[in-house]
Amino acid sequence: MRGPFFVLSAALLFAAANAVAKALYMRGHTLVSVFLARCLVVYVVNGLIVACREGRASAQRVLLLRTGRRASTQLAALRGLVGAATGLGLNLSFVFLTLADAFTVFKGVDLLGTSAL
Repeated sequence: MRGPFFVLSAALLFAAANAVAKALYMRGHTLVSVFLARCLVVYVVNGLIVACREGRASAQRVLLLRTGRRASTQLAALRGLVGAATGLGLNLSFVFLTLADAFTVFKGVDLLGTSAL
């Protein structure tokens, strides 16, 4: 029964983060400052989630990007770079578009890319 709660919580956090980002941009904050703040929050929350579920040792491995295999670490780093580029594009769109338009483009590209792959 906890699954739907977590999905709903994640959706609310995602929507809240995007609304806060758009509000900060409208008040003159820079793209870099908001993007770095979001990255830091996600990094810390990932560590906290793993610490709660699997303990401190696992959380340290996650935060230090230690996967046990060199190829896995490289793939995780590549995934992080692609995710950062996606997030940067989303945040950049908030500067020039309305929240609804930016979100539609973000999810539309995600859907079309997934369908194409």
